[in-house]
Amino acid sequence: IFQYRVKGSFDIIFSHLPSPLLAAIPAVWFKRKFNAKLYLWVLDLWPESVQANTNFKEGFLIKQLNKVIIYIYKNADTILIPSKVFKESIVKKGIDLNKKIQYFPNWAEDVFVDEINCKSILPDLPAGFNIMFAGNIGDSQDFEAVIEASKLTANENINWILVGNGRKVSWIKQEIEKHTIKNVYLLGRFPISLMPSLFKKADAMLVSLKDEPTFALTIPAKVQAYMASSKIILGMFNGEGQRLINESRCGFAVNAGDFQQLCVKVKIVKNMSVMERIEIEKNSKQYYSQNFSKDFLFDFLENDFKISI
Repeated sequence: IFQYRVKGSFDIIFSHLPSPLLAAIPAVWFKRKFNAKLYLWVLDLWPESVQANTNFKEGFLIKQLNKVIIYIYKNADTILIPSKVFKESIVKKGIDLNKKIQYFPNWAEDVFVDEINCKSILPDLPAGFNIMFAGNIGDSQDFEAVIEASKLTANENINWILVGNGRKVSWIKQEIEKHTIKNVYLLGRFPISLMPSLFKKADAMLVSLKDEPTFALTIPAKVQAYMASSKIILGMFNGEGQRLINESRCGFAVNAGDFQQLCVKVKIVKNMSVMERIEIEKNSKQYYSQNFSKDFLFDFLENDFKISI
């Protein structure tokens, strides 16, 4: 009923879809009501996401979801995807290859791009080579493998700094006590405004995800934040994110769960000269500016809007 309350004339309907994709159904109605072009920004693949995160793998529900998703895709004029590998999933659902499927990734929050002088008192990091993870400390991030990496580097003057909170924190504390781990530090949560200043204190940033098919399709948003902050990135995950880090030369990424190879890459970065590290940091910022900056992406989208109407 609410669709009939919207008055006026519109050329473009833009639907932002983190999850669920079913939220695009009203956008399809508005497209028909106003005879407008429909843009879908698909940030989560369905029904794959449902299959990965629930006990529903096959059967009636998944079949019905798939039908609805195909209906939504077929009514879109342009489908924007944050990862190039999303295209394969969409095309497999019978979507015409001639339909515009455009790569349109996420960008970092402005706080990571703007130069801000932080006057707050931040904790000092321990002496040594400090690798920082920032974000949700949950099950998906494979802290089992991170803890194993910390054990392998216990005598290497290498520290693992965890910033954030989540359901895995209690388990990590238990592991630290159980194995007397002295090179893992839990700093807790900080406001996003302080994160760039915390990043500056670290020698490298960490991103990790478990070996799950859906995780291999996406680029975690923290990657853009790390890049925008001119940081060296160490990754332990599969797929698009791993490829991005290695091809952009902003750091090193290994396969999900491969904590032994992660330690090899950590030691490589640790033993680099200052100039070599600065070069990687420049690669990180440059790649972000050329591919993920908000201004660059908004200019692209605005030009595409003009062409479509």
